[in-house]
Amino acid sequence: MSGTSMAAPHVSGVAAQLLGADSTLSVARVKEMILAAAEVDYIALSSRAIAAGTPNRFLIGGAGIAGLLNRPKVPPSPPLPPSSPPPPPSQPTTIFDFSNGITASLGWSTGEGVPATYAFSMKREGRTPSPYTGPSAGVGGSGPYVYAETSFPRVQGDLFTLTYDGSVCSNIGLSVSTMTFHYHMYGATMGTLDVTNAAGEVVWSLGGNQGNSWHAVTVDIHSPSFAFEYTRGSSWKGDAAVALVAVSCGAGLPASLPSPPSPPALPALPTTAGTCTDSQDSTSSDSWRSWCPLPRDALPTVQARLTFSMLWKDQGRAGQKGKVALFADGARVYTTPTKAPHTHTLFESGAIELAAGVNNLEFKYVVGGGGGHSITITNFAWSWSPLESSSTCVVMDIKEMRRWRWCR
Repeated sequence: MSGTSMAAPHVSGVAAQLLGADSTLSVARVKEMILAAAEVDYIALSSRAIAAGTPNRFLIGGAGIAGLLNRPKVPPSPPLPPSSPPPPPSQPTTIFDFSNGITASLGWSTGEGVPATYAFSMKREGRTPSPYTGPSAGVGGSGPYVYAETSFPRVQGDLFTLTYDGSVCSNIGLSVSTMTFHYHMYGATMGTLDVTNAAGEVVWSLGGNQGNSWHAVTVDIHSPSFAFEYTRGSSWKGDAAVALVAVSCGAGLPASLPSPPSPPALPALPTTAGTCTDSQDSTSSDSWRSWCPLPRDALPTVQARLTFSMLWKDQGRAGQKGKVALFADGARVYTTPTKAPHTHTLFESGAIELAAGVNNLEFKYVVGGGGGHSITITNFAWSWSPLESSSTCVVMDIKEMRRWRWCR
């Protein structure tokens, strides 16, 4: 839209918004805030308008001046039960423009700390002393700002600090909730601008050349205080500036919830696989030799299916060859169906079914009879798994005279 007939009521409406939020504002202050919120050189003016000296400023009401207004009031909550206290009212936003200097702005300090840091400088109007860096004017083309002067004798890595103690919030028992500010970072060797909370944690950071213009940003602080920290770049072409800092109060972040209790430890599961030590025996005997008992925690408590594998041999050439067997509660329940081969060979058993509640399981071997026999067993491994029942039985009592059992 163009023309004073459209622009005048629009600007008047923005002025009404500002005065509605703070009726104590002076006319001069309202003008400063409107100029600060307007975008410079946003509209493509005609040559005739340029020749007439028409100001090129584009003003957006409502959201465009949100950072300069008090926070909107929360609509009243529905009535709560008498036992519940009403919610706390929203807190206003306080704007610091540094028009009277940094130290004159209550709660602000610059260039302090251990080790000592460098101070921000204050500019009421106009540009910084160095060309090709820093703002040429305040936000919107006029007004004060503070900046880090990076000319000699400053060197790369020097730290500038601007700290706010949060007193506007702590005086009413609150912390700094959010902070909105304008920054200007123009220059070939810009450093890094950080915002830190009271714990020294970086909550916002930006580095490098951001162009010759002002930018606005809102940062979540949730801390009693905060600070701007600017680290100088590699040369004097790195003046960074800050203006129109708006501080909003609120409750701090909620305390961290306690960690949920650890779940109870699961009962130890039985061991379902294992190995046996290698064995070599050349003592000829007809009796089974105890060799590899399974540990107590490896015994199945339900019906199970067990398998094993091994490398084995018996070097004897005549007479009885060696064998391996599995004993359950002293009874032999499985014997290798073949005798040990003459050369080292892999053997894998079939499934061996075991009854529930076995109290003892043990692998044993017997050495072949005759001359020169020597059994060798290596890489022995066993495992078992529960045996799922495939039958279903039903017991029926017909007229209390006869009991029937049916299984499938």
